[in-house]
Amino acid sequence: MGSGPSTPSEPSTPAAPGDVPSDTARAEVDVDQVERLSHTQGFDADEYLVTRRDVEFPLTLHSRSKPKVEAATLNHASGEQVSMEVGEQTTRITGTTVWLRVPADASVGRYTLTISGKYESGQPFEVTLKRKVVVLFNAWSEKDGVYVEDEDWRQEYVLNSNGRVFPGNHRGMPWNLALYRPDCLRAVLMLLEEVSRLPFSERRLPVQVGREMSALVNVQDENGVIVGRWDGIYDNGRSPSFWRGSGEILQQFYQSGGRPVSYGQCWVFSGVLLSVLRILGFPSRSITNFSSAHDTNRNRTIDHYYSEDGEKLSYLSSGNDSIWNFHVWNEAWIARPDLPAGFSGWQVLDATPQEESPQGGGYRAGPAPLKAVKEGNSVPYDTNFVIAEVNADIKSFVVEDGVPRLFKVDTSTVGQTISTKAIGSHSREDVTDQKHTHTVLRCLGLAARSISNFNSAHDTHFNRAIDKFFDVRGNEISTGDSIWNFHVWNEAWMARPDLPSGFGGWQALDSTPQEESPQGGGYRLGPCPRQAVKFGQRMNYDVEFVISEVNADVRYYTVNSDESLTLTRVNSTHVGKRMSTKAVGSNARDDVTLEYKFAEGSTSERAALLAETESEKQIGLELLVDDDVIIGQDFFVRAVVTNRTRSQRDFKLFLNGRATLYTGAPGQTVKFTEDEFTLNGGASKQVEMWVEPVDYLRILEGGNFMNFVAMVLVPSEEKLSLVKTTEFRLKTPDIQVGLPAGGLKLHQPATIQVEFKNPLKKRLTGGVFQLHGEGYVQDAVAEIAPVGPRGIVKAELQTIPVKRGSFDLVVRFTSDQLANIMGDEQAKVV
Repeated sequence: MGSGPSTPSEPSTPAAPGDVPSDTARAEVDVDQVERLSHTQGFDADEYLVTRRDVEFPLTLHSRSKPKVEAATLNHASGEQVSMEVGEQTTRITGTTVWLRVPADASVGRYTLTISGKYESGQPFEVTLKRKVVVLFNAWSEKDGVYVEDEDWRQEYVLNSNGRVFPGNHRGMPWNLALYRPDCLRAVLMLLEEVSRLPFSERRLPVQVGREMSALVNVQDENGVIVGRWDGIYDNGRSPSFWRGSGEILQQFYQSGGRPVSYGQCWVFSGVLLSVLRILGFPSRSITNFSSAHDTNRNRTIDHYYSEDGEKLSYLSSGNDSIWNFHVWNEAWIARPDLPAGFSGWQVLDATPQEESPQGGGYRAGPAPLKAVKEGNSVPYDTNFVIAEVNADIKSFVVEDGVPRLFKVDTSTVGQTISTKAIGSHSREDVTDQKHTHTVLRCLGLAARSISNFNSAHDTHFNRAIDKFFDVRGNEISTGDSIWNFHVWNEAWMARPDLPSGFGGWQALDSTPQEESPQGGGYRLGPCPRQAVKFGQRMNYDVEFVISEVNADVRYYTVNSDESLTLTRVNSTHVGKRMSTKAVGSNARDDVTLEYKFAEGSTSERAALLAETESEKQIGLELLVDDDVIIGQDFFVRAVVTNRTRSQRDFKLFLNGRATLYTGAPGQTVKFTEDEFTLNGGASKQVEMWVEPVDYLRILEGGNFMNFVAMVLVPSEEKLSLVKTTEFRLKTPDIQVGLPAGGLKLHQPATIQVEFKNPLKKRLTGGVFQLHGEGYVQDAVAEIAPVGPRGIVKAELQTIPVKRGSFDLVVRFTSDQLANIMGDEQAKVV
């Protein structure tokens, strides 16, 4: 809130040379009232009056003569001016009140407000409001390009200062956005008014302002807020994992006169950009994408190369493609009048400096429409890069004698569990699939429902089979066919007078762009009679594709040295599982599998598909790592090799573990083992690798990530080889935070109890607990005495609440042996 109920003006009365002004006007605004009308309560920068576009607010003039306001002008430091709408004027004993409206298309930024007019006597006057006026975007105005209808959305995505990011785990961690810390507003205005090169006329456009902010939060082009660093060397700065909010970063940036802050990684860039966007008025949120692709070639694939013993190689032709364990960016709700209809809504914005944008250059990304990302449409800005981040294929090559050979295409790993903070709570909301076509169908009056198919086949050849080809070493050769973990389409109930009798009823319709329809082209599917799918009938539209989705056989071939094919196995039961829709009248799952196909293995099911059967696949490989391992603990990595033939065979297994960054960049080797053994037909062998803290503590990179690779060879005539990989992350203990029994009361001393168990088999020294109250309670620090191996680490932190409200109380522990142990607790000062 402002420091008082009103703010005065600096009077100036123009007069002809030699004239003496007969009256002097003084202007006042009720700051609290303006902030209520503008939804800007809480901005504590006393030098500013903070309002939004398309907001009308009153200003009162005090003078001996009755004034009439003729103009109100917002004057920008660039020399540009914005004329405000002058509304109703009323005069009372207390003064003349005039209502002024900020234009709905005004450029956001900092202005000086000048009011001018004439007194009853005809003498002109001009007065300047002492406070600078800050104009923000307005999510409450239908005329603004950031308008959202839902008030819960506005409260969460514009006004909520308690954020949450999910850097590498589904639990997430609190991120205090510090929206109402005075220096954060000042820092944002510094970015906009002093650092930005965006022309004044484009600052009225949310698309351009959002894009500019994604560049200004990093230092690559405009010497912005945060220096990024990923090599684990954080001299002369803070480790990215140190930060737990935007406030200290933006404050340091502002108070240093715009000197960049060291250091950040993706979740830090996202957290700070989120603060910047919300302060400017954008409805916005932070998004975490697990298994996020970094496609440097913009070809929507990630190329990985391995040596013959399973070691991952850096290969020149692959560029720097990688899979990050997670990546965090932002979305802002923006209208897109610059694009065809349908692309407004959530737009991806990313401040992490990864690649220069093809549209205008610079290390920035977005706004990329979420709809375009989902549908694979290449529209501005940087949509192709985001499409790859969430949906790239991973191509794996084995390098033999310097020549790379494609052996596997993975179409399902990239883009997992895409997450954001839920509205009104700290829980995780999954936004991996935000498109619900059945809503559109119902709006058109069709009876419609959504269908989920697990193990859904994508048959690119329309032959009712998923064909998998392997060379004589067991390496898979890509054909385009694939099996999705799940796929979701729709059904609509309609008559089919264009078909023979019996094919009316539920019809499959699918808007996911997969293959062009053989009937008329275009990425569309259906209406496809469900009855035709079940009985394997060939008819329009796209029935063959849906038959494969729910009932394709999976056929395994070996490509022999003479390029002939040997069918080695047919799996006729893998595709089309647990087909589901919402039950009528409840949220229960209704299984509709038997409405799409006959029972697996039945005569009717086989007759509908006319498939063949063959022998077992020759070799199997599983790679398993213990779950829920806390840093400091031992754990097992297990590889299980199965001989799926009837004859005895010799095998050679390589098992390799390396530390990695969360970006997937490899670090040092954690442990390596190899084994040679013989298995009888049908037998299995489990090979274990025991990993101890001494193996990994000295070499772990930030984030505690490791990658394990298993490769099995059959050193026979044409040796067979299979590869499995898995990403692994060590967990850290959580600090238990205990609040006073009576709660936190304003200005009354409080004791916060904190503790956790030392997970290491070694003594902790130099231990320090830090409490971060983010302006609601005073920060506090407690040093502790050394704690023995597996001992309890605890302390009491003394603080004083200084501001009422709800917030996330965050506690951090660091020591010589263990760093960045975190705990948080929702708290409220009353």
